Amino acid sequence: MIPGGSLGAAATWTSAGSPYIVQGDAIVPAGGTLTIEAGAEVRFASSDALGSGRDAARVELEVHGTLDVNGTLASPVTFRANSGTATNTWYGIIAASDAASVTVDHATVQHARRAVSFASSSGTQMLTDVTVERCSERGVEIEAGSPALTRLRATQTEYGVRVNNAASATIDESVIWDQANYGIYISTNGTTPGDTVVSQST
Repeated sequence: MIPGGSLGAAATWTSAGSPYIVQGDAIVPAGGTLTIEAGAEVRFASSDALGSGRDAARVELEVHGTLDVNGTLASPVTFRANSGTATNTWYGIIAASDAASVTVDHATVQHARRAVSFASSSGTQMLTDVTVERCSERGVEIEAGSPALTRLRATQTEYGVRVNNAASATIDESVIWDQANYGIYISTNGTTPGDTVVSQST
């Protein structure tokens, strides 16, 4: 069980230790690192025991330091609801405005409100071979910076990717389909979708 609060200077979540059930907002502090190894499963409670963060009712994984998710094709990392498959069960992964680095490789994010939110303009911000599905609002929300999204798979959300404010993104080799609203919504110039398929989205 992960009760929530600061995860400290260094934490590693493994397949052997899974599932990790997060009961309140889990925070990677400035200067800290959370490493999640291949095959790990992270589950989020349906209510926030700490009643804090962006959404006081929903659990978040909030990064102010470094998040390094090292899934593989054979053993991806999974982020999902602890119970059931309903959308909007937990909030999502947040790269806060002071996040040093968020790199997620070979992972699936399910049942969130906003699967991954980027608000940082510094460091490395990258999703590679990530699937986001069955989320009530955004698959990927980009509020600041210019993250790289490569081989993203986004389905059954409101917006597959939403780029806000003066943010931008590089989107390559991705497939975005079956969204309730837009596949990719861009509010300003600077985002470059390359070799990306968008279908069954308004």
